Amino acid sequence: MEWELNGEQLGRGVGLNDVKTACVGLGMPNGQAWIELVKFYTLQMQKGCR
Repeated sequence: MEWELNGEQLGRGVGLNDVKTACVGLGMPNGQAWIELVKFYTLQMQKGCR
């Protein structure tokens, strides 16, 4: 499962301003385990500036 998040509420939740996330979730078929990988992007990174 893949999804993206952004916006003011995300910034309040993680304590970062002007961020966007890309997320991937993997689960075991029996439902006993779930892992999420989250990558945070800033607006500068999206524009190619570092």
